[in-house]
Amino acid sequence: MLAEVAPIAANPNRFLLPAQAELISIFASTPDMCATCLAPVIGYTYCMQCNAHRARYAGGGLSDRVIPLTYALEGQQMSHDMYRYKDAHAAPNPSLARVVYLVYLARQFHWDCIQALSALPISAAAVVPSTQGRESHPIYDLLKFLWAGDPIHVQCTAPPQPRTQRRLHPEDFAVSGDVRGRHILLFDDTWVTGANAQSVAHQLKVAGATEVTTMVVARMLKGSFEPTWRFIQAGALPAGYDIDICPATQAVCPPR
Repeated sequence: MLAEVAPIAANPNRFLLPAQAELISIFASTPDMCATCLAPVIGYTYCMQCNAHRARYAGGGLSDRVIPLTYALEGQQMSHDMYRYKDAHAAPNPSLARVVYLVYLARQFHWDCIQALSALPISAAAVVPSTQGRESHPIYDLLKFLWAGDPIHVQCTAPPQPRTQRRLHPEDFAVSGDVRGRHILLFDDTWVTGANAQSVAHQLKVAGATEVTTMVVARMLKGSFEPTWRFIQAGALPAGYDIDICPATQAVCPPR
């Protein structure tokens, strides 16, 4: 599925972004962001969902850090892309190309910063599996832009169903492979409530992982949600994409 865009993504020149890249909202930083998922909040350290997840596992057992590569505002291009990039019948698929660029550029230019967030190097990777029984999800191919080795297998053991709940459901996931003492990169395409990703992160911790860094392509946002609306009105979500702004630190990366 990635064959049509792989040659483009393999171009290491940071200045040769496709014209579509201007539609990707920049990853912005403000003090009023959830300390876990970086969603807009007003007067709180965590958003409602992340606060509930932390309350359930007060002693830990969740992702040690969450790194979204971009915001995807409902009704705008990147939000549409996160649904359309999986369309295997679209050729060419510009939505897929934009998603690939985000993932590839994170690996090409920001991997050192991502690794530097912990003293324990990332030594394995896993994917948050589909909860709808989809077997040919392109996220496994996308992971290859980040991780060259074989991923730790995580299976959704529950019957196929849409996951609209905000609750954690770690019992629906099973981890295969030795993760004991390791730092795992957990990869997903979108974060809405974080329930799926945090459920898998918990199971990785139960299986013995020492650290879990969760990377998601897009942190989905609703403009009708008041903190997000204020966030937009304050100009904290400008248009455009700046490759030098690191998704791991929200700061300008050192020149490479």
